[in-house]
Amino acid sequence: QAAVIIAFCRSLSIIGIYLKQPRVIFEIIGGIVLGPSAIGRDVIYLTQLFPSQSLPFLGLVANIGLVLYLFLVGLELDPVHLLSHARNAGGIAIMGIAVPFALGV
Repeated sequence: QAAVIIAFCRSLSIIGIYLKQPRVIFEIIGGIVLGPSAIGRDVIYLTQLFPSQSLPFLGLVANIGLVLYLFLVGLELDPVHLLSHARNAGGIAIMGIAVPFALGV
Protein backbone atom coordinates (compact mmCIF):
# COMPACT_ATOMS: atom_id res chain seq x y z
CA GLN A 1 0.00 0.00 0.00
CA ALA A 2 2.70 2.45 0.98
CA ALA A 3 4.73 1.67 -2.14
CA VAL A 4 1.73 2.35 -4.39
CA ILE A 5 0.89 5.59 -2.59
CA ILE A 6 4.48 6.85 -2.60
CA ALA A 7 5.11 5.86 -6.23
CA PHE A 8 1.89 7.51 -7.40
CA CYS A 9 2.56 10.73 -5.49
CA ARG A 10 6.19 10.86 -6.65
CA SER A 11 5.12 10.41 -10.27
CA LEU A 12 2.65 13.25 -9.85
CA SER A 13 5.33 15.43 -8.26
CA ILE A 14 7.39 15.12 -11.43
CA ILE A 15 4.64 17.13 -13.12
CA GLY A 16 5.00 19.65 -10.32
CA ILE A 17 8.65 20.23 -11.19
CA TYR A 18 7.67 21.43 -14.65
CA LEU A 19 4.84 23.56 -13.25
CA LYS A 20 7.16 24.98 -10.54
CA GLN A 21 4.79 23.95 -7.76
CA PRO A 22 5.72 22.43 -4.38
CA ARG A 23 5.71 18.66 -4.12
CA VAL A 24 3.18 18.73 -1.28
CA ILE A 25 0.50 20.04 -3.65
CA PHE A 26 0.80 16.95 -5.80
CA GLU A 27 0.93 14.68 -2.75
CA ILE A 28 -2.44 16.12 -1.74
CA ILE A 29 -3.77 15.60 -5.27
CA GLY A 30 -2.45 12.03 -5.17
CA GLY A 31 -4.27 11.41 -1.90
CA ILE A 32 -7.49 12.74 -3.37
CA VAL A 33 -7.13 10.60 -6.50
CA LEU A 34 -6.23 7.40 -4.62
CA GLY A 35 -8.73 8.02 -1.83
CA PRO A 36 -12.49 7.54 -1.71
CA SER A 37 -13.15 10.76 -3.63
CA ALA A 38 -11.98 9.45 -7.00
CA ILE A 39 -10.59 5.98 -7.73
CA GLY A 40 -11.67 4.75 -4.29
CA ARG A 41 -15.29 4.74 -5.43
CA ASP A 42 -14.48 1.52 -7.30
CA VAL A 43 -15.19 -1.25 -4.79
CA ILE A 44 -12.86 -3.76 -6.47
CA TYR A 45 -9.94 -1.31 -6.39
CA LEU A 46 -10.68 -0.35 -2.81
CA THR A 47 -10.85 -3.94 -1.51
CA GLN A 48 -7.78 -5.09 -3.49
CA LEU A 49 -5.41 -2.25 -2.62
CA PHE A 50 -6.82 -1.15 0.73
CA PRO A 51 -8.42 -4.14 2.50
CA SER A 52 -10.58 -3.18 5.47
CA GLN A 53 -8.34 -4.89 8.04
CA SER A 54 -5.37 -2.68 7.06
CA LEU A 55 -7.21 0.67 7.12
CA PRO A 56 -6.73 1.36 10.87
CA PHE A 57 -2.96 0.87 10.55
CA LEU A 58 -2.83 3.00 7.40
CA GLY A 59 -4.80 5.73 9.19
CA LEU A 60 -2.38 5.60 12.13
CA VAL A 61 0.65 5.93 9.86
CA ALA A 62 -1.04 8.79 7.98
CA ASN A 63 -1.75 10.67 11.21
CA ILE A 64 1.81 10.23 12.45
CA GLY A 65 3.09 11.49 9.09
CA LEU A 66 0.78 14.49 9.28
CA VAL A 67 1.98 15.39 12.78
CA LEU A 68 5.62 15.12 11.69
CA TYR A 69 4.95 17.21 8.59
CA LEU A 70 3.25 19.95 10.59
CA PHE A 71 6.15 19.89 13.05
CA LEU A 72 8.57 20.50 10.17
CA VAL A 73 6.40 23.32 8.87
CA GLY A 74 6.48 24.87 12.33
CA LEU A 75 10.27 24.62 12.42
CA GLU A 76 10.52 26.54 9.15
CA LEU A 77 8.10 29.24 10.27
CA ASP A 78 9.71 32.66 10.53
CA PRO A 79 7.90 34.67 13.24
CA VAL A 80 9.20 38.01 11.91
CA HIS A 81 7.88 37.25 8.43
CA LEU A 82 4.58 36.06 9.90
CA LEU A 83 4.11 39.22 11.96
CA SER A 84 4.95 41.46 9.01
CA HIS A 85 2.20 39.83 6.93
CA ALA A 86 -0.27 39.13 9.76
CA ARG A 87 -2.86 41.69 8.65
CA ASN A 88 -3.06 40.40 5.07
CA ALA A 89 -3.00 36.74 6.14
CA GLY A 90 -5.64 37.35 8.80
CA GLY A 91 -7.95 39.08 6.33
CA ILE A 92 -7.59 36.27 3.81
CA ALA A 93 -8.20 33.64 6.50
CA ILE A 94 -11.29 35.39 7.82
CA MET A 95 -12.72 35.79 4.31
CA GLY A 96 -11.93 32.14 3.57
CA ILE A 97 -14.09 31.16 6.52
CA ALA A 98 -16.75 33.88 6.45
CA VAL A 99 -17.66 33.75 2.75
CA PRO A 100 -18.37 29.99 2.57
CA PHE A 101 -20.17 30.19 5.92
CA ALA A 102 -22.35 33.03 4.66
CA LEU A 103 -23.10 31.16 1.44
CA GLY A 104 -24.05 28.04 3.37
CA VAL A 105 -21.31 25.91 1.86
